[in-house]
Amino acid sequence: MEVAAAVLRDGSHAGRTYELTGPAPISPRQQVRAIGDALGTSVRFVEQSREEARSQMVQFMPEAVVDGTLAILGEPSAAEQRVSPDVEKILGRAPRTFAEWAARNIAAFGRE
Repeated sequence: MEVAAAVLRDGSHAGRTYELTGPAPISPRQQVRAIGDALGTSVRFVEQSREEARSQMVQFMPEAVVDGTLAILGEPSAAEQRVSPDVEKILGRAPRTFAEWAARNIAAFGRE
């Protein structure tokens, strides 16, 4: 949100594309741990096989979207794991961590 606000207020960003990342790569397991910490409770991470996930996802998503999503989540490329300097360039400070984001958005997880 802060990056969007900064970009919208400054016309020099017109037509530019930015990669928005946190300060470090983070795995789904680490994300779940950070959400649990923000909630003050244990949140269980249950890993599924690709087949299990696909079986559930095709119930509410088109198959092409499911396959694309699983390809990204299951085997992220080096570029997808790269930390971009763009947030720091735009805001003049390092990006917040996922844990900081989770704590600031606790209401999204059903607790305030």
